Amino acid sequence: MSISIKKYNPGFLTDEELIESFCVRTSEFESIIETLRETREDPSNTHSIVIGPRGSGKTHLLRTVAAEMRRDQSLEGLFPIVFAEETYEVATCGEFWLECLGHLAEQVPPEERKDLRLTYNALHSIAEDRELEERCLGAILDFSDRHRVRLVLIAENLNTLFSEIADPDAGWRMRKTLQTERRILLLGSATSRFDEIDRPDHALYDLFRTITLHPLNTQECQTLWSAVSGQSTSSQSVRPIEILTGGNPRLIAVIAQFGSTQSFHELMNSLYSLVDDHTDYFKSHLEALPSQERRVYLALARLWRPATAREVAERARSDINRCSAYLKRLISRGAVTIEGGASRRRRYYLTERLYNIYYLLRRPGEESQVVRALVQFMSCYYSPRELLELTFSFADDSSVNDQRLRELQQLAFEYMIQLPQVADPISDALTDEIFELMKTSRFEEALGMCDRLIGLYRATRDSGNEAIETTALILKSNLLLYLGRVDDALAILDEIISTHEQDSPPINSIMIGFALIGKSMILDDPNIASKSLEIVEDAVHRLDPDARATVAPLIQFIRTLAYVSAEQYADGLQAIEEMPMSNSNFTEELDLYWIATISMIKWDLQSSQGIPINESEVSTLLRQIGSANNAPPQAISALILFCVHTETARALEVISSSAAAEMLLPLTSALRLELGLDTVVSREVQEVAGDISRELANRKAEVKI
Repeated sequence: MSISIKKYNPGFLTDEELIESFCVRTSEFESIIETLRETREDPSNTHSIVIGPRGSGKTHLLRTVAAEMRRDQSLEGLFPIVFAEETYEVATCGEFWLECLGHLAEQVPPEERKDLRLTYNALHSIAEDRELEERCLGAILDFSDRHRVRLVLIAENLNTLFSEIADPDAGWRMRKTLQTERRILLLGSATSRFDEIDRPDHALYDLFRTITLHPLNTQECQTLWSAVSGQSTSSQSVRPIEILTGGNPRLIAVIAQFGSTQSFHELMNSLYSLVDDHTDYFKSHLEALPSQERRVYLALARLWRPATAREVAERARSDINRCSAYLKRLISRGAVTIEGGASRRRRYYLTERLYNIYYLLRRPGEESQVVRALVQFMSCYYSPRELLELTFSFADDSSVNDQRLRELQQLAFEYMIQLPQVADPISDALTDEIFELMKTSRFEEALGMCDRLIGLYRATRDSGNEAIETTALILKSNLLLYLGRVDDALAILDEIISTHEQDSPPINSIMIGFALIGKSMILDDPNIASKSLEIVEDAVHRLDPDARATVAPLIQFIRTLAYVSAEQYADGLQAIEEMPMSNSNFTEELDLYWIATISMIKWDLQSSQGIPINESEVSTLLRQIGSANNAPPQAISALILFCVHTETARALEVISSSAAAEMLLPLTSALRLELGLDTVVSREVQEVAGDISRELANRKAEVKI
């Protein structure tokens, strides 16, 4: 079940909805609540300010604190006065207290609203600011005394508010009230730190306890995604969302609501549609900036990397001093953050990363291509199924990963249904739909479609095409394994073997051998795998030469799986080395899928046997990736394996000099990090590269062990 989220206006939620939907920022929430409890017993006030960029959850946090004050009896005696998120009408200290009185009038019990509204309207006409301040404060404190409550003012965007108050004494007058008046406590927010609280010569210095909202970590992103979408997700799947949004709760909520019914791959592929659907929102953010600030902001967006003021000025065709001033204003708005660098060489980056991607995607040319390449790489690298395990771990006595073998079986199925001997229009349509359902993890639906395919061919067995039925049964067993129904999967495999083992046509015998591989995998029994090899070899001898040539890649693939399942790794390596790398029946896309998978298995087997990976094969794979402008999960997995078993500088040289270099920027950036080389790339690329670098280090450590 998903929760109610108002991405831009949490104020529209009821108290119950606020509390129910609050699932991250819990430590900050508890800290504020604990401070409020302590304040009830303390004669002095602890004023607090929450600092975080746009969309970081400030409003939701503060509104939930207000709701908790109204609900929790342990906070009785505290009365929240919640200001609007934007306070545009305050230009003086007196107008601040007038605004406070206006909100109080709307939030008191119904029986008191009329009188307070009349007071507010009467005071609204006072022109002299100090008189306005005194009269408004008097009315507010009178309410506090009558109800014996302390008033907690919840005012947002204090940095903007104080920057727009022209009176130089306003801050000092505000400080005096907040320090001396026990009945008033201020709980505010700001998009960034600002001079009023940071500089010792300014009025509000050292007045607030500050609470900084950092980007959500992976676990928090996962929690928020599940709460908003109503769909559970793995940390691996949510990691690219964390990177693309910079851990910004508002943007994560946007994507979660957009992609709640989509699979991981669909969501990544639909990112462009999401950006397009929210064009008005992104444009309004840009159009709200003054023209010169917008020019600097967009120059930084085009650079798409942490950049110095000089670099931004050059791109914006602006004077560096003016550019630095505009950058400072953008920082105060929370639109830009400082990303490292020395004090005189600070680097700047856009705070909300999805805005940067929105801008680049709408610009034709190189920048758009780089963004698309990154998203495509991430969708493959962080894929929850294809790359759950990146290797077989063939070495020594370690067992073959069951998940990986099932994925390889699926690849074999995709080839089986293309063979002339087992194909017809109906089976093609149904099997295509089954695979699409599997790719989106809709296994129950795929299982129903499998039963439909099986029933169809059981009703028309006189066609003599038993291989289609057998393929569907094996596919069903595979789906049952995904669903954790191991006994049911075994029963299906046993049915295939017992029904068709004797006098079966050669193609069907190959399928039976494949079923036995699945059974050996489930039971971890090499003897069953050996039996599957016998059946497959017998079937190959019974095939006519033309049919044998047609199914040669599939036969070698099944032989390889059988040898691996039987723990005969040297034989498995020999079988895969004899495998044709392409076939005229396969499309170009499937050729790349095929070559990448074969390369991954072969290189892993070679590494386990201490055999170096052939760089010419790596170059072949890289050419295929460059030609297809696509790097499927198996290709990335194979290339990471190459990097683990190859000297880092050499691996970087091979990949960087290939036509696939642009598609593989996160991987080459990870190699540059390993070598200690300067890597000036976007934060998004840098974070993916960091994940890859950690993986490479862990894998290399395992190899040494």
